[in-house]
Amino acid sequence: MTARDCTIIVMGIATIAVIAWDVYVAFFNRVDNSVDTISGITLGWSKRIWALPYAVGVLSGHLFWARESGPLLGAWSLPALLVSAVLVFSTGWYCVWKKKSWKLQGPVLVVLGIFAGHFFWPQ
Repeated sequence: MTARDCTIIVMGIATIAVIAWDVYVAFFNRVDNSVDTISGITLGWSKRIWALPYAVGVLSGHLFWARESGPLLGAWSLPALLVSAVLVFSTGWYCVWKKKSWKLQGPVLVVLGIFAGHFFWPQ
């Protein structure tokens, strides 16, 4: 068995375990569980930790939107990714600090992260 086979098995077991736990909490928990599921907890965190949607977007762009020609800026891709992250984080910090309620903050940060992951950190 190769390392790739072991990785696939671990990924499969982890995915099944996470889904099984989420289904258990959503349907078989005896208390109000809308905030106890994985999606409920993640949504709550993303409202307070605005870096989370951006990080998920960067990871998604890296994993699911492959770019065969390499990073857009080559050796400058890491600094560019860091600058874009600082801009996104400072915008999120400003919204939190000023206590502005912006309902599209999470989706916008995910989309910006997807583009950053695709162009600056490709497979």
